[in-house]
Amino acid sequence: MGILYKKNSLQILTLLVFLLIVINGSASAKSSPSVLYVDTEGNGNYTTIQDAVNNATSGDTIIVYPGTYTENVNVNVSNLSILSYSGNPEDTTVKYLGVLSHNFKISARDVTISGFNIAGSYPTGIYMSGVSGVNINGNRFSGNGCSVQMQGSSRCRLLNNTVTNSADKGFYIQTSSNCTLAGNTVSNTSSYGIYLLSSGNCTLDGNTISNVSGNGVYLYNSGNCNFTGNTVSNITGNTYVSTYDSGRGIHLYNSGSCTLAGNTVSDTDHYGIHLDSSSNCILTANAISDTYYEGICVYQSNGSTLDSNTISNATDGIYLYYSGGCNLTGNRISDTYDDGIYMYESDSCTLSGNEISDSPYGLYITSSDYCTLTGNMVSNANYGLSMYYSTGTVLRNNTASSGKYGFRLYDLENCTLANNNMSGNWYNFRLHSDESDLNHTTGNTIDTSNLVDGKPIYYLEGVQNPSIGTDAGVVYCINCGNAEIKDLVLQNNTYAIYLYNTSSNLQNNNINNTEFGVRIAYSHDVNVSDSRIDNSLYSGIELDEAVNVTINNNTVQNSTQGVYIFSSRNCTLTGNSIRDSGSRYLLYNSANSEINSVNSELIKEEENTPIKENSPGNSKLYGVRGGYGVGIRSEYSWDLRFENNIVDNEDIAGIYLEECQNVGFVKNLVRDTGVVGIYAMESSGVEFLDNTVQNVTGIYLLPSSKNPSFVSSSLVSGGPDFLGYGIYFINLQDLKLKGNTVKDCSSVWGVSLIEPVNATLANNTLQNCLGGLVTISGENVSISGCSANNCISGGILVINNEEGAGDGYTVSGCKVERSYLGLLAAGEGNFTGNTLSGNSYGLVIYDVNNSLICDNIVTGNCLAGIAFDPDLEEIIPHTGLLRSMESPASGNNTIYNNYFNNVNNTLFCSEANNTWNTSKTAGKSIVGGPYLGGNYWANPSGTGFSENCTDADRDGIADSSCEIKNGTFDYLPLTVIPSTKTTHKSSTNYVPSGVSPGVTGMDSVQKRVVAGTRTGFKFNNPVSDILRLSFTSQQYSGNVIVRVEVFGDAGPEEKPEGEVYRLMNIRVGNERFESESNIRGASINFRVMKSWVEENNIDVSTIKINRFHNEKWNPLATELTYEDGEYYYFTAETPGFSRYAITGEKLGTAVITPTQEEENGSVTGEEQTAGIRRRTPGFESIFAVFGVLASVFFAKKRLLK
Repeated sequence: MGILYKKNSLQILTLLVFLLIVINGSASAKSSPSVLYVDTEGNGNYTTIQDAVNNATSGDTIIVYPGTYTENVNVNVSNLSILSYSGNPEDTTVKYLGVLSHNFKISARDVTISGFNIAGSYPTGIYMSGVSGVNINGNRFSGNGCSVQMQGSSRCRLLNNTVTNSADKGFYIQTSSNCTLAGNTVSNTSSYGIYLLSSGNCTLDGNTISNVSGNGVYLYNSGNCNFTGNTVSNITGNTYVSTYDSGRGIHLYNSGSCTLAGNTVSDTDHYGIHLDSSSNCILTANAISDTYYEGICVYQSNGSTLDSNTISNATDGIYLYYSGGCNLTGNRISDTYDDGIYMYESDSCTLSGNEISDSPYGLYITSSDYCTLTGNMVSNANYGLSMYYSTGTVLRNNTASSGKYGFRLYDLENCTLANNNMSGNWYNFRLHSDESDLNHTTGNTIDTSNLVDGKPIYYLEGVQNPSIGTDAGVVYCINCGNAEIKDLVLQNNTYAIYLYNTSSNLQNNNINNTEFGVRIAYSHDVNVSDSRIDNSLYSGIELDEAVNVTINNNTVQNSTQGVYIFSSRNCTLTGNSIRDSGSRYLLYNSANSEINSVNSELIKEEENTPIKENSPGNSKLYGVRGGYGVGIRSEYSWDLRFENNIVDNEDIAGIYLEECQNVGFVKNLVRDTGVVGIYAMESSGVEFLDNTVQNVTGIYLLPSSKNPSFVSSSLVSGGPDFLGYGIYFINLQDLKLKGNTVKDCSSVWGVSLIEPVNATLANNTLQNCLGGLVTISGENVSISGCSANNCISGGILVINNEEGAGDGYTVSGCKVERSYLGLLAAGEGNFTGNTLSGNSYGLVIYDVNNSLICDNIVTGNCLAGIAFDPDLEEIIPHTGLLRSMESPASGNNTIYNNYFNNVNNTLFCSEANNTWNTSKTAGKSIVGGPYLGGNYWANPSGTGFSENCTDADRDGIADSSCEIKNGTFDYLPLTVIPSTKTTHKSSTNYVPSGVSPGVTGMDSVQKRVVAGTRTGFKFNNPVSDILRLSFTSQQYSGNVIVRVEVFGDAGPEEKPEGEVYRLMNIRVGNERFESESNIRGASINFRVMKSWVEENNIDVSTIKINRFHNEKWNPLATELTYEDGEYYYFTAETPGFSRYAITGEKLGTAVITPTQEEENGSVTGEEQTAGIRRRTPGFESIFAVFGVLASVFFAKKRLLK
């Protein structure tokens, strides 16, 4: 019994010991880290990641086999690693479950998540809050609202993750610190690639962010961060974020003391790098390119350092705005669309060693004081270094080359420039200050160590008798006295010579390629002489508030304005030559109108030759003619004299005067101008004496919003088709216009005066103009001794605004020949002693009342000697000159002692009554009789009343009255007292009938023809280009008028084959005289302009003259006789006279060989025309041209503004 008890006790003890060992072993195994396996197919410890986390302890590792795990994982175990088995995110996916949580939510420290594809749409791939030491490594995120969101955490690391297609943010780091984001790739996010909010001391290294619709990297209130080696690209704006606050590569707001080094930013819709209210940041060795706005923008970020950054293809390279104390060193900027470096309100900044090229503005600094610029280089920029409104700034050892402007400096004070070099620029140097505030010194120091194209800058303030070397490149004299500036060669600057409040003698200087050759502002006692000034973009010589300036014997050419005088007095211009104003040469690349870095010399495009001896290099710059030009322009000035100047080839005006007083223009020559030879407005006390205006061509207007507007006026009907006048004045008082000549202005009117007051026009000559002289709405205007010859539309026109307006005018002693209208008058005045001959209409009276018409010779006018109130339907719509009236009537005028000898001496279109004689008064009549009475009435055929009346008492007055029209009589018609000697009846006159419809120009000549004798008729300066007609009259002798009528577009419809040079009628006497039974051996000499031949590609050998006869065109045998530089000259024979066309064939077309014309003619018509129709053919077409011309400039009160 005892033995059995002991045995059982031993067995029980042994079992207890075994159990204790087992229990201790199990306990020991549980305290070591475990590896837990997760497999969706059940081959691991768990099928979900969350189950593994729930059964894990600190230090465990969860290995997840490939597969898709649709769950939201809450990681609340510290020091836990969750790793994919393969390490390849492609085969292990954690998919968002679809409830209000995250793929992973981390609430414990030191957690590692690596190797997963974390996919889902809401809200966040991995979310962590209040943790530290978390590592997110090697994961792929796609389709999340935010890939990783970190809040209130520290020392976390996001490494080598890939983020795509996040709805909002890639990485969102909030109120966290000391975190590291490295080697991550973020793309295709909607708002931010990486967003740090109130998270300091973080490091972003080697990340790649691209295709973000918002901002690549955004730091808000996150200071002391480091960015190194990141790449940010393709960042676009996002309206959800706001287009202004998005599209940035790297954006720091209120995040100071950050360092950005070695980052690459490209293709952004806004800034590359933006520092906003983020001071003391360092940006070094970053590369920024292809940004829509600024490469680097520094706003309200003081003390920033930008060193060795490279920026290209941005709107502005570096943009500093309200950021003082910044340092910009060694940055390289190229190909920007606006500024290389722009600074505004940024004081005490240092810019050194920066290189800027191929930017419109290189360095642009405004309102920034006490800055230092040293050793910067700008090339190929429109504006190299521009500085505005700065104080105390130092510029030293800077270079600006091969651009449009080198240095442009405005309103600087107490600034220092030393050892700067400007070369190869179109305009190397410009310094401009507020001229109203230059009476005190600016305090600027600019010494001769500064060079322009290798020559020193002479900048002098307050120096008497300054010494200026002949090596000067540019000269500025401010508040100086007795400055001798002589024998200099100055070029390629804004001002070659700038004088302010300075007396000076400028002599024998050669100035080329400036904006303003010489500017004389607020200066006195200045002489400019014997100098040559070429290629000034604006003014060759400019006076502003200057006194006692003499400008003599200078040559000024290729300027927009040759000489410009503003608000100056007691100035004299004598013996100067001013030409080619308006030929401004601008900088353009030949292909794309931009400056290009290709080496090329500056050329004048139309000549393909260098524009100047020392052309700027390293830029493909081309000169292009542009803009308008004026030879001499004066505004708001007085006591001026211009004498013996030559003004030549100006685009708009030779001489322009506005609001000036007491001005004399004497013996100046103005020629080859575009719009107007001499223009003046709103001025008084002006004398124009013995000047010559020649060849004003006129400028045709195309419909455009830029065309000048025209004010409505009762005198003007519509606007002009083109501009042009020889002399054009508006609102001048106390004007003298004497002894002037206007000639060869075939497209424009010679002289036009609008609203002149107290004007005297005497002994002026107008020749070969479209129209002669016109005055409108004048008061106390006297026109005397003037002549108008071959002024096609009209010779002299005097028009008042409305009945009774103006204090009257006189036209006396004037001579008009070869015009459509000889003298046209509207309003009250006196017309005495004028000669009107060889015109279509001699004197046209339109609503003239209470006026005197006497002592005039009116002869050889083919349509009417004197015409009263022509039809409104015929005149008004085409002239554009006269007010519209229901019933104009010229009455109560006294008309006597005039000599009329015309086919039709009178034409009446109204019923008003006039007096055609004075009382019989002793005095010499116009035909030499002893008494004054009525008028002398002759006719070219010798059948006039005064030629065939009786004068029994031999008092020079006919024994009977002359009925002018029904019930209207000249009661004392004049006659020639018969001689006691035997006399022969005067020979017959042969005059062409009325002008054909559609005629736009005429040539006319008169000559006596003797039957059986060959006679030649020569035309001087013919508009028809018919030079001479020759023929033999077989049967008739007498005075013959030959008229060539040139047709315009409204001419006859029948035209010959080929290109038509001229279409015309040749009228020789009347139909009887020019019949083929009378004319023998007729020949025509004519000319053709070479420019027409070249423009139309004409074969010269095919040029011929064709005659229209028997309802068909017949080519005449034509021979080329000779040529000169302008014309080819031809001769042809014709069997008679009728309609003709000069034609030619284009090269390569078939040629019709001219044959001798054979025609049978018949004699028709009478020796004289039977009368004239009330509505005259051709009147409309002439006035269509004439009318628009007369309205030119009238309503336009400014020619240039």
